[in-house]
Amino acid sequence: MKKNRWWLNKPGLILCVTYIVLTLLCCYLAYGADNKGNFVLLQLPISLQLVLLDLLGFLDQLYGLSWASAYAWIMPPTLIFLMLIGGIFQNLSRYKPKV
Repeated sequence: MKKNRWWLNKPGLILCVTYIVLTLLCCYLAYGADNKGNFVLLQLPISLQLVLLDLLGFLDQLYGLSWASAYAWIMPPTLIFLMLIGGIFQNLSRYKPKV
């Protein structure tokens, strides 16, 4: 009997790996940039999450944190969200309407 592991799915893993690779690329490029470029490149991977935190009123919790701490707080929920989106895509692709 095959277990249905909806939380471990191929589309979700592809989304997560893509997000992690792009985040690492931005961090690598920020290493050699000037101060303004450094700020922009480090903020880029988590900018959508920062907008959501601002709308929910939680952005004040991140003031004074280093970039590493901000990434540590924001990345895990983002990866979980991407896995859930991948699971939804996978289940929708398996859905066959009855005619």
